[in-house]
Amino acid sequence: MRIQIKLYILVLISITFYSYKSINNAEIIKGHLVSEDYMYNPNGFIQSPFGRINIKTHSFYKNKRLQIVLENRSEGFLEYTIEDLRNDILLLNQYKIDTLFNDTKQFETYTKQIRNDTVFYKSKKDEILAMIESK
Repeated sequence: MRIQIKLYILVLISITFYSYKSINNAEIIKGHLVSEDYMYNPNGFIQSPFGRINIKTHSFYKNKRLQIVLENRSEGFLEYTIEDLRNDILLLNQYKIDTLFNDTKQFETYTKQIRNDTVFYKSKKDEILAMIESK
């Protein structure tokens, strides 16, 4: 579990840094590939060029700053605001808010697909990261 969180943080940092100069508002979705039969939260799936993705977290950025993190649960999405993250040390440490916009070299090994305003990244372990530019 810790390795997955660290991997998510590294990729999130990379994507955010990569898009930092040109995108003010964005959504970042982290998840993993699942079969069409897999059920968890009916609203917690999206389609990608790689297949069906079960969303783990959905982060919203405004003016290059994190605003909200939605965590996918079986009964629906649980919302964490910036205030929630600041008040809960465990959550803050889990999402590593202070370490955004760092090194992007580890991101080069991911497969990249672009569809409209969304960029999808796939790791070798079928973990998917999607960055959506918001208006």
